[in-house]
Amino acid sequence: MRISRRRLSFAAAAACFGLIAAFPAFAPRADAQRLERSMPWIMPFDVGQPLPSSPAKAITSQRQVYDFMWESFVAINWPQLNSGNRAQPDRNATLAHWGSGLESEGPVVWQSYRRPNEVFVKPKQWPIRWNDTPNLQSLCTTPGIGQPMTVNSFSTNYSDFSDGLNQPFIQANYPTGPVTDQNGNYLRYEVGMNQAYFTYVGRYRYYNANKQVRAVARYIDFVEKRGKAPAPSNKRKAKRFQPLPNGTEAYLSSLPDYARQGIVEWKAAWKILGGDDVPERFYRRAAYFLNPDGSCVGPYIAGLVGLHIHRVTKNGGHIGATFEQVDNTSLQPEYSSRRVPGAAGLPPHASLNPGGETPPAYPNGYAICGPLGIGCQSGIGGNLPAPIKDGAALPGAPQITNVVRAVPIPAEVQDVNAKWRSRLKGSVWFYYQMIGAQNRNIDVPNPDLGPGVRGAQVSNTTNLINTTLESYTQKGWSCAQCHQNAFPLGVSQPLPPFGQAWDPLHTISFLLQNAQTNK
Repeated sequence: MRISRRRLSFAAAAACFGLIAAFPAFAPRADAQRLERSMPWIMPFDVGQPLPSSPAKAITSQRQVYDFMWESFVAINWPQLNSGNRAQPDRNATLAHWGSGLESEGPVVWQSYRRPNEVFVKPKQWPIRWNDTPNLQSLCTTPGIGQPMTVNSFSTNYSDFSDGLNQPFIQANYPTGPVTDQNGNYLRYEVGMNQAYFTYVGRYRYYNANKQVRAVARYIDFVEKRGKAPAPSNKRKAKRFQPLPNGTEAYLSSLPDYARQGIVEWKAAWKILGGDDVPERFYRRAAYFLNPDGSCVGPYIAGLVGLHIHRVTKNGGHIGATFEQVDNTSLQPEYSSRRVPGAAGLPPHASLNPGGETPPAYPNGYAICGPLGIGCQSGIGGNLPAPIKDGAALPGAPQITNVVRAVPIPAEVQDVNAKWRSRLKGSVWFYYQMIGAQNRNIDVPNPDLGPGVRGAQVSNTTNLINTTLESYTQKGWSCAQCHQNAFPLGVSQPLPPFGQAWDPLHTISFLLQNAQTNK
């Protein structure tokens, strides 16, 4: 693995950790007024419904969903309150702003969401409180540095959608292998869940695999006998499996306003900054990495390059959206000093693509897909890199992956991005874009997905991917295409059909499958 020249010394990491880069006097702040929400640090409760106390509004256009997920992106990336609770935003702060150099930015809200390996531990380790310090043997830290943001590197033996190096393929426990940026460094991945999800898991004891399996069996038995879903229960000892919370549940009513939502889970992709990268174009954090062989490396300055957000709301149902750093696969002048005074200049080439007159086959790496998906076979790029196994050392000189965007960002999404690009001038989040959102059909029924069939496959799009998180599955692939295979433990073949009676078992989240037993 090629190590960046911009690796920090231990002393430098300790000094810069938690600092915010200098703010240019001429750069406008992306403050609450220009963000057009009075409290942008509070994640909106539902589409068109800022708070639980706000009146619910009907969803009449897909554009509303795009704005809703942009608002969610801003809230989840709001600076975290120092000495506050986990995931508590600092309402007196502003979004991380334009800076220069390799200084680490301050932590944001989603970085203190609970990781699955903090929640799905041996059941005897419960009860766990939201603000408890995790007791993790695998935490990668160095004496004298404190506890900086750590990205683990487990691959498949811990979690279906685990922190790590390998990308998922179709079924999440079948990895395709890693992605290597143009500097020869691996992308790293991590996953987290919000307080509502954590509260749900603890309340119904779904951290215990045995209890999950029994609850699912009782749910299936009820539906098969009565032909309808059982009524949801607020009781801690509910016998039948309970649906993921959408925020309206009584057991969530005591959560603070900034945490009163349904479940939120995220998956992030990071790269080590170095080479020709322009660091100020990335949200940056000091990071240690735990390798599959157990070695701890770092500290580095890592830049965020991809972020999935999955939400569940009462009105919107399951909504998935994905965001990328704008330099991943191509260079875009509208996100630079060429068009926006005060913004950072463009790098010489994209993070995951060398640009120039490179042949379509990319002889120095892996060809993913040609323009518009041409050259893909069943949506999968050719010459896939082999997955890195648990316990294995990282290869010394990994082959560089050259990624192209196989499917263009839809015009309507680009239009919404332009609006948010204007709002976020002065913030590091100016350099991020939404690739799209996937949700139930709103504008026009999608003829490719089958009208009248409930569930994740009835959505606004058949194709939604992130070039850092689904680099090898771009054509005809989407969040729902993968996550419709997600169920709690205890669901077996044949899989439950889509329909009102079975929808609670279609969790569209793999995290529950991490539950353990005491044995």
